[in-house]
Amino acid sequence: MAKSSNHFIVILSGGSGHRLWPISRFHNPKQFLKLFKNKSLLEQTLTRAKKICPSKNIFIISNLEYQQQTLKLIGNKIPLSNFIFEPIKKNTAMAIIFAINHIKKIDPEATITTMPSDHYIKQNLKFKKTINNSVKIANEYHQIVTIGIKPS
Repeated sequence: MAKSSNHFIVILSGGSGHRLWPISRFHNPKQFLKLFKNKSLLEQTLTRAKKICPSKNIFIISNLEYQQQTLKLIGNKIPLSNFIFEPIKKNTAMAIIFAINHIKKIDPEATITTMPSDHYIKQNLKFKKTINNSVKIANEYHQIVTIGIKPS
């Protein structure tokens, strides 16, 4: 499936990583850690996203506390205008709504995929196919599609 011009990806990258303590700390949460393949989880997520969407359609939402770390790590890999930094941390649902509202101003017909920045996914080709199928279903039926995996 070709990369769709109205498909956008939002990478959620504002978590404080307290569930992976003591490796992950407030000032260095797990999305910035190089746990696998000498790349941070955020970098790996961005690489996966770029195989699905053009860079101009990938947005990263985080909070102001991680702005410098995020920009230092990946600031030149997507347009600077595609970084959204929340002034106040309000958790996942509000971050998604905030990002969706931002993207819908750019493209009211956008189909938006959200993905966390702190997941490790081994089967990237299978993941890409699953996302592309989900986008196709969402567009065809004008519905929200959720994907779940059995963690390992």
